[in-house]
Order: sequence, then structure tokens, then C-alpha cells
Amino acid sequence: MVYVKLAQLPFVKTICETGFNAGHSALIWLTANVDAEVYSFDMGEHEYAKKMAKHLQDKYPGRLMVTWGDSTKTLPQFKRDHPEVNCDLIVVDGGHTVPVATADFSNLRNLASDTNIVVFDDYPSERSLGPRLAPVWETQVAHLCPAHLPVSYLGPFDPMVQLLLNYPSLVAFLFYTTLLIHVFETYLAIRLCSRMQLSCTWKWAIQTFVYGIISLQLLMTQEGHLKRCS
Repeated sequence: MVYVKLAQLPFVKTICETGFNAGHSALIWLTANVDAEVYSFDMGEHEYAKKMAKHLQDKYPGRLMVTWGDSTKTLPQFKRDHPEVNCDLIVVDGGHTVPVATADFSNLRNLASDTNIVVFDDYPSERSLGPRLAPVWETQVAHLCPAHLPVSYLGPFDPMVQLLLNYPSLVAFLFYTTLLIHVFETYLAIRLCSRMQLSCTWKWAIQTFVYGIISLQLLMTQEGHLKRCS
């Protein structure tokens, strides 16, 4: 029912999937949207797959195009050969390993139209391959929509990661401001070492750059001791 509703959305004219298999999904889309074109990518390892593809192509002429072979190779080649194809509905349901699913996701994204919907089969789900393929989905969501990335599994680093994802400009400003402050503190440390004629200036410089005001305060305290002793 979900596939039917998705295929019937007004803007859906081109549907792209990895994992044709026996053509169940393709049949749903072809019947649910009589104007839609379906592009499927499948290894073609099962004899029934090609037979079913031929049957659907005869039944719905000109509307089903199936590319056989390794999708990690055929998808990039298809993009080069058919730059005019833009996918409105994308279904990632091919190889169920992290490398293949990641490659399919990335390659299909390159075929996506400006307005598109992505369906990632088997996740989120407590059954089947959900846990195994979870990193693929989360990584892609982080890349495309960082504000929606669930980071609860990062423990104490959650707030930091959420801040970085939601306010990248603010994080960049804070980073460069902090860097400039540390550089200035390092400069002051070098000046203090020079005044005290210390032979390990470079060590103090590195320490101050890393620890900032704490290291600088130690130097200032040391200078105070030297002045009192002189």
C-alpha cells in the first residue's frame, strides 16, 4: 500500500530501484501510476528475474527498463549514458551489505530529481537486516539532512555533535576564535620566556598553545618568583 501511494504522488514520473528480483515492486509501480517509467538495476543471478522482467516489459511496453549486472558499476555507467534520467522515487533494495548499500545509495542520489523521495528497504526495523544496515541510512541522512541525524548513541558527545550539525557556522566561528586566542597566548608565552631568558622557549610555546591560559599563568607566576628573588 505504501508503494502504491508513493507511486501515485503527482510529481512521481520516474522510479528507480536497485533489486528487481521477481519484479513485485516494479509491478506495483507500473499498475499504480500509468504514466510512470521504472528503471531497475539487478544482478540477474536468478533465472526467474529475467523472465519476469521480459513479461512486464511485454505487458507495459516502453515503461520498464532493467539493467543487469553489478549495480556498483552499472549505476555510474547509466548516469554517464543517460544524464536525462532524473529519479523522483528512489528505492534502495539491492545488495544487503554495507558497502553495496552505501554505493547504491550514493549512485542513486546522483540520479535524483530536485524533488525526490528515498525509500531504504530493511531499515529502520527490528527484523531482518535493519541493525546491519543502520549505519548506511544514518550516514546518508547525516550527509543530506544533518539536523535530523539521531546522535543519541554518541553518549556524552551528543550535545557537541548536535551543535556541530545544527550550527556549523557558529562552531566554525568559535573554533577560529579559540585558535586565535591560543596563538596570542603562545606569543605572550614566548615574550615571557625571552624576558626570563629561558632555554626551553619552544617547549613552553607548545605547552601554552595546547593548554592556553593555564600554561601562561604558570609562566607569569615563574616570572613573579624571579623578580622577587632578584
